[in-house]
Formats: sequence, structure tokens, C-alpha cells
Amino acid sequence: MNIKEALLHNTGWRIIVMVFTFVNNIIIVRLLGAETSAIFFYALAIFALLGSVFRFGLESGIIYVTSKQPRYTGAVAVLILVVVVIQTAVTVVVLKNFISEARPFSLFWAAVYVMDNILILYVSAFFQVKKRFISLNISAAVFVLLQTVLIILFYKRGAGLIVRQGWAMDTGDAVLAVISGCILLQILFLIIYLFIAEKPDFTRFVFRRQTITSLARFSIVNFIAGVILFLITRADLYFVERYCTALVLANYIQVAKIGQLMLVIPGQISGVIFPYAVNAKESFDNKIGFFGRICTAAFIFIYVLFFIFGNFGFTLLFGKDFSYAYPAMACIFPGFYFLALHLIIISYYEGKNLQKIIVYAELITLLIILAGDFFLVPIGGYIAAAIVFSAANLAGLCISLFYFKRLTSVKLKDFFYTRKSDIAALLRRS
Repeated sequence: MNIKEALLHNTGWRIIVMVFTFVNNIIIVRLLGAETSAIFFYALAIFALLGSVFRFGLESGIIYVTSKQPRYTGAVAVLILVVVVIQTAVTVVVLKNFISEARPFSLFWAAVYVMDNILILYVSAFFQVKKRFISLNISAAVFVLLQTVLIILFYKRGAGLIVRQGWAMDTGDAVLAVISGCILLQILFLIIYLFIAEKPDFTRFVFRRQTITSLARFSIVNFIAGVILFLITRADLYFVERYCTALVLANYIQVAKIGQLMLVIPGQISGVIFPYAVNAKESFDNKIGFFGRICTAAFIFIYVLFFIFGNFGFTLLFGKDFSYAYPAMACIFPGFYFLALHLIIISYYEGKNLQKIIVYAELITLLIILAGDFFLVPIGGYIAAAIVFSAANLAGLCISLFYFKRLTSVKLKDFFYTRKSDIAALLRRS
């Protein structure tokens, strides 16, 4: 499968996943209410942060090492299995100290959710190496649809049955159980499918000391970059929670979640570029600019739709309490566009083992967010947080573009000036 076909499959199926995820968010907000949903999604953000910390960037190490040396695939899989056992134990210990009356989730489902976030990326990494994007994305669409169906049932009939059976503590915990359980089922399906489809690679164990050192070296740097990126997309929530009301926080969380949904497709483009970039020739550089132009055109189109329909769209979808969301989205939207372009560029750096550039750019972005929010959110509230987010990501993008220009012959305008031929080129099979 060539890179354009992989991109089209990833994009098409991920759009479906995004739609169902967005629907799930709407139903959960209406099911739990504005303030309770804010607590729910804030806790999920903390759980996801734990997953980002505990996985140590190993998903990128898997892609890089097994793309460079396919004979190490079986040995890498065994190493990952050992690491997962350790990660599970650490997760349970940490969550015992986190779960409290203020965050009423059962330890079991919270632990499953954290490990789901880790395992799905590990398993997906092997699919990316083998270029099995179609099966990976179809499974994601099927299991997120299952989530949607079950959450709708909760909304219509309540979660009393699952609570009475002792499978969950309350409605919020029941929703977490549905989300965690569906992702776990997806992971089990993917493992079985991949083992059957790629059995020769996973039953051949070529173990070298270099396997561990290469995996560890690449993963540690990626881990640092991944944690910083996670904080970039969520650090502002801490300041909004501290200085704004619970209702404003609920609005801002939904804006942030919509922004994160807009990063799904750029993230998928990045995920496609990475394994192809590992062994790519110099001519591959031009494809990075091409994907940047496609991303620019898509975000312009989305912003126009938001400008026209967003003012009443938030209250229509989420309820009358979400009137703060429109001005927040207007200010934060450019930041997600800058971050989307950054994600596309850094996938090239990952493939070329130039992760130090990624860490530098993202660290500057995070420092600007932390400093800006610290001084400005107490004064300007959630609007200040949104503006700081956009300004910080513009700075990070400028750093990424600066180094990309130095390393390649691609011109900066090639990331922004969309051509009529781009769409036709995207749709061509070769």
C-alpha cells in the first residue's frame, strides 16, 4: 500500500470514528450534566496522562526498530509483553492513591482505561509497521460504534442494571466501564488478528542486545516528547479549573475535546508518514509539504463552518449552559491548526531519528503556555487561556518549520499555499 492510499484509508475511517466519538461526548454531557461531566472528562484527562507517562514512548520505538530491522519483531513483542505486566502493576498502585470520593470511579475500570490507552498504541504500532491500516481503522470504527450504542442505551434507560449488578458504582463509572470495556475488546481482537496474519514474524525470535538498546534509546526521547505534547494539549485545563467556575470549565473542556478531535486526522497523517519516513529517500521530503497544504485547506474549511454555525451549534448540541464555548473556540482554533501542522512535520523527524528537534520545539511551546496561563488566566479567564494556547503553538510551529527548512529543500510556502492539483493528486492511486 502506497502512502496516499494509506492516508485515504486512515482519513476516511478516522472521520467515522471522530463522528461517533463526538456523538458519545454529547450524550455523556447530557447524561451526566454539565458540572458532573466536567469532573468525568477531567478525570479521564488525568488517566490519559498516566497512560502517556507509563508507556515511555515505546509505541514509536516499536515502529522505528521493527521498520529498520523486521527480524526483531518477535523479540520486541516479547519485551513489550514483559513491560505491560510491570506497567499494569504500577498503574494499580498509583490509581489506589488517586481514586477518592471526589473522583468516584472504581479502581478496576480506571486501571483498565489507563492500560487501554497504553496497549492500543503498542498494538497499533505493529499494524503501522506492517502497513495494515485498513484492518486497524475498521476495528476502531466498529468498537467506537459499540460504545455509542451502549451509551445511548444508558441515556434512554439509565445505567441502573449495570450498577445493581455491581459492575459499576454509579452512572459515571458505568460510562467509564463501557468505554474501557469496548477498547479492551478491540485490543484483544487486534492481537489475535495480527498474530494470525503475521505469524512468521511473531514466532521468529532474533534477540540481540542492540534490540533493547535501540528500542530504549529511541523510546525514551519519544517519551519525553510525548509527555510534553500531552501537557501542551491539557495544561491549560489546570489553570481554567483553578481560576474559573465549574460551568466555564465544562465549556472549556468540550472546546478542548473538539480541538483534540480535530487533531485526530493530522495525527493519523503523522502515523502514516512515520513508518514510511524511516527508510524513505530524499524525494519523500516534498510529501510533507503536500500534506501540510491539505491540512491547511481542511482547517480553513472547518473554520468557515464554525464561524457560520458555531454560535448556536454548541448550545444546540450540548445544552443552554454551553454559551461560553463559542468565544473560546474562536480564540483556540488557530492553536490547534498550528499544532496539526507541527504533528505532520515531527513525524518526518521521528522517521529520521531527529527527535531532539521535537523535544526542543514542544518544550518552548509548553513553557509559553505555562508562563502565559500563570500570569494571564487570573486576569483574562478562559479567553486568555485560549489565546495563550494559540500563541504558544505558533511559536512551536515556527521552530519546527525553521529546522525543516534547514534540513530539506522544501519551501515554507509549500505548507500553506494550497494548489488546485493537490486534491487531484491526493485522490490518485499512485
